[in-house]
Amino acid sequence: MRTKIVSLMLFVWIGTANAQITLDNLQVFQDTKSDKKFSNDIYNPINFTTITERMPKANGSNTTYEFMLNAGLDYLKKGSQIHIDFTKKYLDALGTNCQLQVLAYIQRKDKTIKPLNVFGFTVVEDKSQNAESMKNGNLNSNDIQYLYTVKTDKKNGESYSGEVNLAWEEISNDDKIVLHITNRAKNNTGFTMVLVYDEFGWKQSPTGGFSFVKIAEKEFTEFSPAASIGYTFRYQPRKSSSFWLHFLSPSFGPMLHVFQNNENTTIGAGLSVSTFYNMVSFGGGWTINGVNHNKPYFSIGLNFIESYNTLTGLLKK
Repeated sequence: MRTKIVSLMLFVWIGTANAQITLDNLQVFQDTKSDKKFSNDIYNPINFTTITERMPKANGSNTTYEFMLNAGLDYLKKGSQIHIDFTKKYLDALGTNCQLQVLAYIQRKDKTIKPLNVFGFTVVEDKSQNAESMKNGNLNSNDIQYLYTVKTDKKNGESYSGEVNLAWEEISNDDKIVLHITNRAKNNTGFTMVLVYDEFGWKQSPTGGFSFVKIAEKEFTEFSPAASIGYTFRYQPRKSSSFWLHFLSPSFGPMLHVFQNNENTTIGAGLSVSTFYNMVSFGGGWTINGVNHNKPYFSIGLNFIESYNTLTGLLKK
């Protein structure tokens, strides 16, 4: 009975805390929210920040993906927008103990840095040296030196979110997008997030290999070796996804099989599904020629092309 009363009191207290959190009970509230507790420091923005990738589509809808902040590194698509949200209850509870600074920049392969605007927090002004000389024809574009003035005068309460639009930025696959989010009111405690471009999403490619085919009729009791060729569509997960998601990620597509049935060369057409890094395929269809025309069959095989690409990629790591 006593346990039930304590549990009920805790439930009521959490409900009240959800409505209004003060600085005195913020640490206890954070401990009860262990699903998103990355630091024991209640002033560290990593505990009340959400960073989301927004990928605009032609039809007007957006695809979103929430980055894992505790990983420190994640992957995004070209043309994406980075949206940053701060939990309003935390900021209101911290009050003057929170003064957020959000900085973002592109780190090039040659280690040079290009600051980025973070709408709501950071304003970057581009300046250049030798621009007038270029107008007079004395310099080419490679001689111009660019300087940047970064203004970070935003304070707590002015904005609970920010955004970085990468659509118009020139970023290569070797570049990194770096985010620094700090609390200037408490010893600049904060965290860094690094984002790298990745070519994930729906992919399509030719496939071919070796299969065993069996016609689904009683008089056909043996599997026949067959050459297979086709085309597959596969959703490639982003690199930060789990190993099993990559390993089991299926693909599908049309497939042709050519095999000997007794003295007859038979061609079959159908669909196949692949898994295990797209190396093993299972399929079925109907024969389209010969004396066994229009008979159903099923197959199991190996994708030589994908197996070679996968093994080559693993050896390079």
